[in-house]
Amino acid sequence: MLGPVVAEAIDALEPAPTHPDAAEPLVAVVVGYVLLVSWLGAAVAGLARRPVALAWAAGSAAVYVGVVVACPTSGHHASVGAWWYGELGLSLGALVGCLAALRWWVGRPTAGT
Repeated sequence: MLGPVVAEAIDALEPAPTHPDAAEPLVAVVVGYVLLVSWLGAAVAGLARRPVALAWAAGSAAVYVGVVVACPTSGHHASVGAWWYGELGLSLGALVGCLAALRWWVGRPTAGT
């Protein structure tokens, strides 16, 4: 389960928000639900041993890259530090890994059998 593992690692790196008592914006709530649905899709497809699980995982990694990039621009944190570069590296690494695995799977001579 790559998505939740990356999410926990990123949360461990992240400092406290600038305004911890501020309400969550609607966009953040919607993106959170998109991540949960994509993790569920990857898990269900993975347990069924379907290659589409890689596409679900790549989609959730792409959403997480967007979340990491948007975090300092939204005012959630006051500044960008080493923690942000660590988060970006983890999320981009997950995305590249998923896309590489998906490309390998699709390019296999026995793909789909």
